[in-house]
Amino acid sequence: MLMMNDSAIYLRSLLVGDCFILKDIIGVYIIHNNNISTNLSSDFIIKNLDEKVWVKETSLKTNRINNVNVWMFEQTLLTLKYYILGNTIHIKDLWNVFLWINRNIKKYKFIIYNRVIKWLILSKFN
Repeated sequence: MLMMNDSAIYLRSLLVGDCFILKDIIGVYIIHNNNISTNLSSDFIIKNLDEKVWVKETSLKTNRINNVNVWMFEQTLLTLKYYILGNTIHIKDLWNVFLWINRNIKKYKFIIYNRVIKWLILSKFN
């Protein structure tokens, strides 16, 4: 794995085994002003998205995710929304993210661009 985070671990696990819903609480997150997730770089987000691309490509080989291209589009949107609305974005970081979208998301990139711009505007006025 290129990076460690919960979603990458869960997604990789689902590709090799079955899952079930556990009713017990097994973890707790504490959200505060000093969380690492409020000061993420574009490199961190791009590595996160690259992990999801790996999951997508592996799923295409194993057929473990239905509608994997739609799944990838939705995962990209969720990751970018989390990044943009929860962080201070610099133009260089935004440019790096747009370059990643151009390389990896062909079909839905204009929808993603429109959402990214909307979230940027919302993050400045909230």
